[in-house]
Amino acid sequence: MLFNLYEDLGEKNDLAKKHPEKLKKLVWVMNYRLRSISAQLPIVNLDHDPSAPRPERPGSRGRGQGARPGGGRPGGPRVTN
Repeated sequence: MLFNLYEDLGEKNDLAKKHPEKLKKLVWVMNYRLRSISAQLPIVNLDHDPSAPRPERPGSRGRGQGARPGGGRPGGPRVTN
């Protein structure tokens, strides 16, 4: 995918087919940079089943649903009584 963020901030118009050489160059530049800093890249998990239910984690109360006012986020909205 290739977008002009100055004119299409919502990324609705993919320019990859219109500018394949630009896309190819930008992918090369990105890959070169990632290799030059020895960036760790995600590895594809071929055993992943996106339709499988997620396992429960022990002690999990949900994302950001701590006991603090404001949803458990430090610096979140204050709740006063």
